Amino acid sequence: MSVCQPYSSTAYYGDPTTRQCETTCQTPTLYTADPANKLCTLKCTYGTFRNNNTALTPPSPICITNCPSGYGDFTTRICVATCSIYTQTFGFYNSTSQYSLCVSLCPLTYYAENVTRTCTTSCPSTPLMYFAYNTTRVCATYCN
Repeated sequence: MSVCQPYSSTAYYGDPTTRQCETTCQTPTLYTADPANKLCTLKCTYGTFRNNNTALTPPSPICITNCPSGYGDFTTRICVATCSIYTQTFGFYNSTSQYSLCVSLCPLTYYAENVTRTCTTSCPSTPLMYFAYNTTRVCATYCN
């Protein structure tokens, strides 16, 4: 059972700051509205990502399943413009399901490209000459 069940078309979230059912989280720098559990949470539930809802003024973060721009990062559960070199992930757009996610291993027929941090079907030739290394599916400046 949800903490704040909507009795109208408006979505409400249990806010730990105000201890009230709110339409937006009152501390957006700390909490994110999570539609899955109707709460303002510190971290989105697995499979959803924090995104600023720019339709509201001021923008209010909400957990969503598909990031409108960039990629969904499973480590931080945040929508990011570029996948992280620290978590060794690469952006992959799945055209079948239309999801953009950060993945640690690019799917078959794709190569991990370190400059743009994306999965690509062919390695770029600039700024350096890159070679597709089929064993690890990584674009490299030299073959091992």
